[in-house]
Amino acid sequence: MRRRGLGQRLGECAGRVQVGRLHHGMVAVNGAPTLKAFTDVLPVVVAYATRQYLKHAEAHPPAGPAVRRPRLMGPTHISTHP
Repeated sequence: MRRRGLGQRLGECAGRVQVGRLHHGMVAVNGAPTLKAFTDVLPVVVAYATRQYLKHAEAHPPAGPAVRRPRLMGPTHISTHP
């Protein structure tokens, strides 16, 4: 199965989002005509890529036995100072 390019996926996604985001998606797909447009769209594209990574990334727990989660135990001693 061929993997679709980021541009194609962004283009498809841009068609499903709000009008305000549509402009950023199209600039990301078609290229930014100016440095200002590039600096405007870059945070949007990075945020999208981050969300996609976190949504689809596989977790790889460390090797070895499972360790119990740490718990707060409360105070371990009573202070005699007022």
